[in-house]
Amino acid sequence: MPFGVVAVVRETLRRDSTGQWSEVGSSLHVWLVPSAGKVETEGSSKGEFLRNLFRATTRKGGETGHPLVSGVRNAESEAIGEIWKPSQEDLRVAIRHAVHPLLAAIVTD
Repeated sequence: MPFGVVAVVRETLRRDSTGQWSEVGSSLHVWLVPSAGKVETEGSSKGEFLRNLFRATTRKGGETGHPLVSGVRNAESEAIGEIWKPSQEDLRVAIRHAVHPLLAAIVTD
């Protein structure tokens, strides 16, 4: 049952001809981290998962030695790297991305 969760917000910014940056949009990305790898959850399943997560009880102290800690840490780093890098088309039209970590957690029963 234990699994990790990584959530980040990606802000998309565009630079105009005067050098000013303006926000084009933002998106919430959530990955589930089982014992190996990571799986992004999207659409209505992401909403349902987050509503359930918000109803869960938060523990005061975590288990620092939990086997999933390194997997969550690695998944967070990979996820940020994947969605931060602009595509060739983004570069052509002066779009960049900022990524803000929101949550890295382990869910247990």
